[in-house]
Amino acid sequence: LPKDINGKNIDVVEITLERYDKTIANPTPDIYKYNIWVTGGVKIDISGGIFLTSLINKEYETKDDTGTNKFIYEKNKGNYDFGFGSSINISLRSGSWIRPALGIGALFTTGQKFQIIMGLGLILGKEERIILHGGLAMGAISVISNNYKTDGSTSYSLGGDGAIPTTNKFSFGHFFGVTYNLGKVKKQDTPK
Repeated sequence: LPKDINGKNIDVVEITLERYDKTIANPTPDIYKYNIWVTGGVKIDISGGIFLTSLINKEYETKDDTGTNKFIYEKNKGNYDFGFGSSINISLRSGSWIRPALGIGALFTTGQKFQIIMGLGLILGKEERIILHGGLAMGAISVISNNYKTDGSTSYSLGGDGAIPTTNKFSFGHFFGVTYNLGKVKKQDTPK
């Protein structure tokens, strides 16, 4: 029978069909269950997982000059840091196994840095959903102060403790991530 599902926050309508043999007194029914996936409208999911981000704190080392001055060099830490976070994913409800999504969220890196992320995603699956993410990462990173260079051409007097002056700077980078949908598929059962 027709069922109105407009405006309901559900993913699937589950229909249970019971078939009875009329030729037998007190028959045992044959039971069949069907899932009809809802299409149309917007779906919002929340997912959590791991991310790679290009926004990393810079670290520096020094080498002695002939006097008391020091040359400053940037340590090679690689191009990415990883962290854990979550994303709100907005997609069109299509009932398909693969669908694109827009995502916005946040992550914490291994250095306890908070970053905001936004970008595109690809949702894989219907009941258990894995989302592949990529896009723009924003956050504060630690970099050397503007008056210093790390090319090894100029030496600097860093004082008695030899601390390299750094500053926090808001910056942009990119990220990649894999998350798992935290919500369950919402079903609407039809009466028998």
